[in-house]
Amino acid sequence: MVAALGALATSCSSGGSAGEVPTADEPATVRIPAPDATGLVVTPEGTILAASRTTGNVVEIDPDTGESYAQVPIPGVDASLAQGGLLGLVVEEDDLVASYTNDEGHLVVAKLFETPLEGPPRWTGPVASEEAIGGRLALLGDGTLLIGVGDLGDPSLADDPSAPNSKILASGSDCPTRPWPTGSNNPLAFANDGD
Repeated sequence: MVAALGALATSCSSGGSAGEVPTADEPATVRIPAPDATGLVVTPEGTILAASRTTGNVVEIDPDTGESYAQVPIPGVDASLAQGGLLGLVVEEDDLVASYTNDEGHLVVAKLFETPLEGPPRWTGPVASEEAIGGRLALLGDGTLLIGVGDLGDPSLADDPSAPNSKILASGSDCPTRPWPTGSNNPLAFANDGD
């Protein structure tokens, strides 16, 4: 749960300053204090969370100062692949959901901070390749979770409806994961308009 991240933060080391935050009248440019940030969400409480791809940490950032005040490691994240690691974050109701390459080499999507944390992932994909993994997440207005999957080194599978390669997958609570658009080499970022 998102609240559990705050509880874990009290026992984690704090980070450094991200610099001065501009006023509302100035253009806002704030450096995110997370190496290779790949996911950025705002919790219902207003806390900014960033996924650090190469460290496997979720970095908490104070929205008023831009300073990071906790870096929480996510167990099981393997960043040894060229484009692997902690790849995406979304806040789904009260849960923080992440996509990452795990220590068995698979692209997975799982709720973070579940009790027990070792619970089954929401989705387990195929073994990832060095590059073109994808892994970005977004939510549609109806709660459907979108999972970006790259071609995983095999673009010929883009036209295979049974393979997740080169697709954005839609996953709802009441239906199996299914292809949404197809043909994406490496969906690094995508969003929706809330509908």
